[in-house]
Amino acid sequence: MDQDPYFYMFVTMEKKECPSCAMEIEASAKVCPICSYDFPATPKWQIGVALLLILALILWIAL
Repeated sequence: MDQDPYFYMFVTMEKKECPSCAMEIEASAKVCPICSYDFPATPKWQIGVALLLILALILWIAL
């Protein structure tokens, strides 16, 4: 039996939970379609700092 292509897309879609209404929505959404909660953007410098800390931890453990 063939699966509906929309079923596969729905099942494999990455999701996140809205902190306002607790609905699961698409992970790439910037605004919740249910309650209009505006997800804050993560500044690029925070991502860079986190990656540097992870790299430093890995190097520290390896030595």
